[in-house]
Amino acid sequence: MKERIERIEKDIVQGLIEKYHIDMSTCLYDLTSTFLYSRGDDFKKRGYSRDHMSHLVQVVIGLALTREDGFPIKHWVHPGNTTDVAVLPDAAAQLKELYNEQITLVFDRGNLSEHNVKVLDGLGYHYICGLKLGVKKVKEIIRGAKDKEFKNIKTILDEYGKERSVYGISVEADLWGKKRKVVICYSEPKAETEKYGREKAIEGAKIELETLQKKIWKKNYSHDSLVIKIHKTVEGVSRYFDITIKDFPPTAELTIEKENGSVDKRKLRWVDKRIDQLKAETTLTVEEVRDKLRSILGDKRRYYRYRVKESKGHSVFTWKLKEDVVEEAGEFDGYYALMSTKTDIPMEDIVDINDSRDVVEKSFQTLKHPVKIRPIRHWVPEMVRAHVYICILGYLLRQMLHFLIKRQGLSCSVREALISLRRVKLIQIGDDKDRCLRLTNLNDDQRELFDLVGMSHDFPPC
Repeated sequence: MKERIERIEKDIVQGLIEKYHIDMSTCLYDLTSTFLYSRGDDFKKRGYSRDHMSHLVQVVIGLALTREDGFPIKHWVHPGNTTDVAVLPDAAAQLKELYNEQITLVFDRGNLSEHNVKVLDGLGYHYICGLKLGVKKVKEIIRGAKDKEFKNIKTILDEYGKERSVYGISVEADLWGKKRKVVICYSEPKAETEKYGREKAIEGAKIELETLQKKIWKKNYSHDSLVIKIHKTVEGVSRYFDITIKDFPPTAELTIEKENGSVDKRKLRWVDKRIDQLKAETTLTVEEVRDKLRSILGDKRRYYRYRVKESKGHSVFTWKLKEDVVEEAGEFDGYYALMSTKTDIPMEDIVDINDSRDVVEKSFQTLKHPVKIRPIRHWVPEMVRAHVYICILGYLLRQMLHFLIKRQGLSCSVREALISLRRVKLIQIGDDKDRCLRLTNLNDDQRELFDLVGMSHDFPPC
């Protein structure tokens, strides 16, 4: 099944490339997860869920698209616990084997690793990708470029519709043993968004920590339950907080009352003194407290009523905000770095090619919603592959319609075109022996769409 799907997929793609001269020079690669409701064991795994639904099992789908029009040229199906960085080498090798012409591979920084760089260099690939800001070498490159003059690369619209500029500068840097072109970009909206998001997350964690501190004395949290509560409270911002937990072990609590009788209280004075000393001891168990109390009271036991019970162990915590870490985290707000193996390509083109990865995000949105790739309700691995392939084929047909509409210069979108065609019905007149087919009356837009995709709307008379 897998080999048959790959062969059909290649034949379809090659036919489209030859017929419509599709540009294969730039190929975009990405991965996403799709929920799987099945009993199969080959693909049914739990892993990182991009939709924050890690309680469901899933499969991971890799997809390679053309930069122009987003035609799918290859897809992969992996178990749900597959990581992005692990599958890029095999995907790149298969693309190299299928399409011999020189292509530039564009992928997300999540696929970047030293091993993957060596594999791509060995295959002779040109590629463009984002660099991880957490890498020391990347931080040094950005710091070194901050003092230089940045150039206005492009203008974007912020969330309020206001035009904002993206600035950039290109440098050559020695990365993974070779000279690479690195483009450092700065975006004001991105800087504002990152700063606001960090401040909001920290403020929310501070409020929750204060609320948790108030609950501690009422509920007496154990060490483990307190650690879990704190972890959930500061999830995502834990590096900004210094938290110290103090544990209090279980102790014996002694409650004692003296009866008001005719006994001379001076005779009990020494007993009261020893009882006070016993209360001050915090390391004794319940049985040890009872034994000592019996020894202290002796024949004076009838003058006292007492109860010994064990209090639960509990923990408390203190916290403070690491102001220096918060200030350091804002150093790279708004900055991001891109790497290209082609050193002669203009930095504006590098940014544009990287931004074209948006077509991959939109492709997965289309697969998830209009095409409805999930949930997958099959349990045989081959059926899972077939289900994914049919959905990818559906997406390819949708992109084909988008390509034809754009080439023809029509003003409608793919969605509008499909809604318009949905009203068209094929009607059978007569019985099975003597019948003819007729379409419902077509308007001008529908006729134009029929002609666009090469479908006949004229039938011989009945």
